[in-house]
Amino acid sequence: MASCAPVESIRKQRYKGPTDTSAVAPPDGEDISKDEWGQKKSQPYTVEGETYYPLEDAAGFSQTGVASWYGPDFHGKNTANGETYNQHAMTAAHKTLPFNTFIRVHNEDNGKTVVVRVNDRGPFKKDRIIDLSKKAAAGLGMIGTGTANVTINIMSNDVRDRRRMYIAGKRLPPRAETME
Repeated sequence: MASCAPVESIRKQRYKGPTDTSAVAPPDGEDISKDEWGQKKSQPYTVEGETYYPLEDAAGFSQTGVASWYGPDFHGKNTANGETYNQHAMTAAHKTLPFNTFIRVHNEDNGKTVVVRVNDRGPFKKDRIIDLSKKAAAGLGMIGTGTANVTINIMSNDVRDRRRMYIAGKRLPPRAETME
């Protein structure tokens, strides 16, 4: 947990947004600023001088590295997609995966696996690939250690995966665009 402490000031800084909030509507009048969940779409952003470009399509995405977790200090505060952070939900922060992407996180150290939904940005420590909610970290058995070696994979459109997605804390939109 101590590994996430410096991130608090970064999280506060990165949500200030642009000073010019004017927008031009697309020709057909469609609201392109929201995703199928009615939440803000991912936009490029800069933290500590590094610019991150969220993926529009995460099909086939897989990553191996170190996971950390964040909890009580951020509980009740806004996430990058505009939701209120709930440390008791199965959610995660990732630098570039699209918001509302469901991913399977496998703890390589103990074999445990959880399903989470991306609703925040981070972690911004160079050696970390994902920040998990306290509940997700508990499911992976990493609360005490603070970190774990993990592999993350995008969920498929399989019916069993769709049930897990629902359990991960979010109703599916009428026609969910999930990854193969």
